[in-house]
Amino acid sequence: MVEKEKMRKLTCLGLALLLFLLAWQEPAAVSASVTAGEADSVWKRTKAYILDIDKEPGYDSQWFALGLARSGMDLNSSYFQTFYKNVASYITEKKGELHRVKYTEYSKAILALTAVGKDARDVNGYNLFWYLADFSMVTRQGFNGPIWALLALNSNPAYEIPLRDDVDQQTTEEVLVEYLLRREVSQGGWSLIGDTADADITAMTIQALAPYYHREGYEAVTAAIDRALVRLSDMQRPTGGFASMGADNSESCAQVLVALCALGIDPQKDSRFSGRGSGVVGDLLSYYKPQKGADGKDRTDRGGFMHVRPGGQNNGGAAPGEIDGMATEQAFYAFTAYRRLLDGKSALYDMSDLSLKKGETVVPGEDDPPGSEGNSGKTEGNGQKKDDSKKGDDGSTSKGNQSSKTTKKPSGTKKKATGAIKTAGAKKSSGTKRSSGGSGQNQNTENSDTSEISDTSDVSELSESSEIPESSGIPESSGIPEAADADGWSFAGEEYVPDSSASPETEGNQEAAPPEEDRPKGSAPYGILVACILGCGIAGGGAVWYRGKRKGNG
Repeated sequence: MVEKEKMRKLTCLGLALLLFLLAWQEPAAVSASVTAGEADSVWKRTKAYILDIDKEPGYDSQWFALGLARSGMDLNSSYFQTFYKNVASYITEKKGELHRVKYTEYSKAILALTAVGKDARDVNGYNLFWYLADFSMVTRQGFNGPIWALLALNSNPAYEIPLRDDVDQQTTEEVLVEYLLRREVSQGGWSLIGDTADADITAMTIQALAPYYHREGYEAVTAAIDRALVRLSDMQRPTGGFASMGADNSESCAQVLVALCALGIDPQKDSRFSGRGSGVVGDLLSYYKPQKGADGKDRTDRGGFMHVRPGGQNNGGAAPGEIDGMATEQAFYAFTAYRRLLDGKSALYDMSDLSLKKGETVVPGEDDPPGSEGNSGKTEGNGQKKDDSKKGDDGSTSKGNQSSKTTKKPSGTKKKATGAIKTAGAKKSSGTKRSSGGSGQNQNTENSDTSEISDTSDVSELSESSEIPESSGIPESSGIPEAADADGWSFAGEEYVPDSSASPETEGNQEAAPPEEDRPKGSAPYGILVACILGCGIAGGGAVWYRGKRKGNG
């Protein structure tokens, strides 16, 4: 009886292990072929949604404006005229002081203004690149700073960074590139903190380094990107999407899509990214949610994107299953990047196809522009304004008038800059509304495009070896944690930082917990097979042991 009891216990143990392993496995993702037409349909409906909720675009509409402009929307439309007027007014009222710490605010403004065809070197007399010339300030907020500064610099061939005599370290193209290369983690890819690559930050770094991929003299960049692509492929989820800080989310998927498009890679065809679930594009589409109409029913003509799907893990962003402005803006410009790839156009942030024009002079307060100080709010998917919990830091650095010297890219030689730089007086930086705008840019050369998604009309009317030049001591880290808002998001949603990270109230006193290791890549059926083998092996082993025992071999 004792031996029978042992046999029963071993069998139960094996079955319990089998059930445990089966429960641990994620459900198998259904493989599906997503067509460009399906992506285009959702893209157009998202465009209509954006134009519906963002009728008075202002400073907080920068990502919406970039996405819309790059989608092929007419740059002469009233939307972009209003947008520029409000942004120029806001910058002027701030005396150029957009933020004391987060210099990504300047990079973001440069990208958005360039997208709508305006020269960011002269916005009501302010050269936004002048602020990016101080490398210590670019890196002060964290790793995001150099990424977006490099994206801004390379957004148009006309751009250069002015040379300043009043900074400890001058920002140059080479300094930015080398800084990013030095921050690569040991397994390939990049992370805000720790030595574990994060999908979002890896994708953004690839976007910044994409102009140097396979470029002579930048073999080290090419090798780093290749390692990052391997890492991203390993990190891909069974659904085809990506996760950050332990949670599958649309923004991670969107950033990877933009990165791959920047390299000329179609993730739906490339074997490194097409073999899981519905692929990168299909997974991103799964986050789309129709907008509710006045009757409470889903509208068929417009909608936005969720941060996480219904029932998903909330990693500090928007609530699962709800349309989110940040998710919408990133998904929209990601699909814009994908459509541009399919149409053979320049990448999302490569605006070399645009001839920049100086914007008209704007007098703040004239006609009470809707995006100026005191009225820079944005509406979320429910039509209500969403307050930005990223509050400005007290104090600012006075910016003096500078010489007209600039750093030239790619050679780094000096070139005369045009336009004087206004002095920006000391002023407290006030909080702005959290952006819910997407990124878009319209190109003058795209108006004749007949591609399926490139609609120039206003949709609202439809209802290793090569070395990088050494710099003078680039810091490995600024030592200051990434600034984050109370919701756990930094840089207007361009990268997630957990709630435990530094916030405006605790900045400098806390560090974000390192992201969890991604689960090894594999499919659910394979895991089930392993579970069955282990479970049955234990149960069968128990039976063999019991029979042996009865025969006197135990």
